[in-house]
Amino acid sequence: MHAEDGLNSSHALSLYRSVHFRDHPDHEEPGHAGAIGLTWFATRHPYLAAAIAAALLAAVVLLIRAAWRTMARWIDGARDQWRRWRPAS
Repeated sequence: MHAEDGLNSSHALSLYRSVHFRDHPDHEEPGHAGAIGLTWFATRHPYLAAAIAAALLAAVVLLIRAAWRTMARWIDGARDQWRRWRPAS
């Protein structure tokens, strides 16, 4: 590393570690323990896990529907404002 690069030795070392040790077997990404726990839960309590998954899926569908309707209202409101502001020709 050169001084004009703007990186000192500690920056270079952290960059090296982030690139080279990412694929190391002992390196765990955040969320791996949660995924393992969810898998264990689903194998021990499959019907409860299916019910939770269905409820979460329904919640996602309802949130998407609400967001879609809100955006449609915004677009309709903007269209109405544009019609009112547009000069009559």
